[in-house]
Amino acid sequence: MAPRQLEGMRVAIVVTDDFEQSELTTPKQALEEAGAQALIVSPASLFGLSG
Repeated sequence: MAPRQLEGMRVAIVVTDDFEQSELTTPKQALEEAGAQALIVSPASLFGLSG
């Protein structure tokens, strides 16, 4: 298991429309695995594009 270098940190992921779903989920997962609390911040409800 990798060291939890971001343990206890809170990170905001700012998202707007027309993004690839993986552009959100992959970095969010990596941040959480490193110990951070990753929060999604958006001005409205979002729908990511698959692909």
